[in-house]
Amino acid sequence: MATLGQLVLDKGKAANGKRVISETQLGALFARTPTNPAYGHLWWLNGSAYVLRPSGARSETSLIPAAPDDLLAALGALDRKIYIVPSRKLIVVRTGQAAPDRALDQQVWLRMMRAMPKE
Repeated sequence: MATLGQLVLDKGKAANGKRVISETQLGALFARTPTNPAYGHLWWLNGSAYVLRPSGARSETSLIPAAPDDLLAALGALDRKIYIVPSRKLIVVRTGQAAPDRALDQQVWLRMMRAMPKE
């Protein structure tokens, strides 16, 4: 999961420098969709004015308000997650059991942002 995150941070190049995906194709994955500005193509995008959740619920906030606006997120089954923050050159991977608290993302990012050095 972290290797996929690193591929995104490295703009489509593998660790050996070989291009795996073009920057254009990679950029298309992170283009906001017209119906949901918090969603690209199989990736969630922070920093939008509102979010349409898979349940259909609309939230008038960004995906994770405490996280940097440029956060990209792959959100999978059982609460598995890959968070990528290009401005911080940061990859965060979460595995394990599904979190019982739906506010876990916000709480994690509140703590992480307090611990990170200021830009």
